[in-house]
Amino acid sequence: MTGEAEGYLPDLQNKQSNEGTEAFFDWHLVPQREQASKLIDEIKHRYTTICELDVDLIVNCHRIMREKSFRDQLPYGSIVLFMEFLHGRVVAG
Repeated sequence: MTGEAEGYLPDLQNKQSNEGTEAFFDWHLVPQREQASKLIDEIKHRYTTICELDVDLIVNCHRIMREKSFRDQLPYGSIVLFMEFLHGRVVAG
């Protein structure tokens, strides 16, 4: 059955993981650098022209959002735009 499904949906084998994105939106987790790196890889896979993303900034952003209860204000589909905006603001100073 698995081989048959792969024949109909060959892109399933090449599907990008969303483990980092899911970890970012899991507000019960303490943020880890490894998960932030996975999030960066996932974002860059989908949006190759995005600015350079910083692991520590993502970890700290997650921690602040979790502690300050901002977590419910970020829509799942807006993570890329949010990360680009966040990094742009930090670079601008």
